Amino acid sequence: MRIASLETWLVYRWLTVRITTEDGVCSVGEGTFWGFAGAAQNIAESLKQDLVGQDPGNIEYIWNAAYRKYSPRSAAIFSALSAIDQARWDIKGKRCGMPVWDLLGGKVRNKVRAMVLLGGGTIDDFVASAKRAKADGFTAAKFTPFPRGWAGLSYGSNPASARP
Repeated sequence: MRIASLETWLVYRWLTVRITTEDGVCSVGEGTFWGFAGAAQNIAESLKQDLVGQDPGNIEYIWNAAYRKYSPRSAAIFSALSAIDQARWDIKGKRCGMPVWDLLGGKVRNKVRAMVLLGGGTIDDFVASAKRAKADGFTAAKFTPFPRGWAGLSYGSNPASARP
């Protein structure tokens, strides 16, 4: 079974990669480099010609070949490699009929505490969001204490102008 195709797209600021094998097995991986997601996408697209035709199960060989192809190393490269790696591990898990966590050494814990990212813009918005999260059963939360639109601000911008 060989890699037949690699597709990429951005979901907001996250790179998503879908790898499909010649026999139709499909798998998805995600890479987070939210500051320059397009750069990570370009790198993944550049690696496509090297990946098509490869056995996706050769995890270490493909990772090392792709990693060594570029110099210098960057967060964009690691984001692209991460997304591709996740998809290939999932293909391997599907081949073996096992979840990836089992392939990678088994359970480490029986449960994981979930955290919610609170939405809002004002203090009252965050308080209301926290109350909803607590009612939904969350016991841990975080929030971004920046004004709406902060991610689109450039150096020297007026934060007040970023609000809707």
